[in-house]
Amino acid sequence: MTCSRLYEYRLDQTEEVEYSENNNLGIHKNIFNANGKSLKKEILIEFRIELSGIYKDISSNKKDISHIDILVVWDVNFKDKEKLQREKGDILTEKDITTNVFYGVTHQLFGGSRQQPLPIIELKKILELVFNYRTPI
Repeated sequence: MTCSRLYEYRLDQTEEVEYSENNNLGIHKNIFNANGKSLKKEILIEFRIELSGIYKDISSNKKDISHIDILVVWDVNFKDKEKLQREKGDILTEKDITTNVFYGVTHQLFGGSRQQPLPIIELKKILELVFNYRTPI
């Protein structure tokens, strides 16, 4: 599955969307303070089943990772992050709460032709955080 969509992202500062011990998906209040209490931007979101799926399109020049604002995947396969670094030279980490501006981001990817890390929303991780869901082995 591959799909890209353009969206208008707007998020105003409220307690419900601020990062906290109870809201790991939120935005740090310093990000809101630095942006006038509101985040607003037109963004391109790429949807994939797995993180590895984006590399096929990048290799065949169908996609340019520098144009993607957020990557939404079911699974980043975090346990294979060393393999990703070894084979692609890209580094996958947990999100940095001090710089992340998108609600729901769980990871970030450093590499490719991007100046800034690519924010990633892993849907499986969100289910784990919100509903204490664990995928079967």
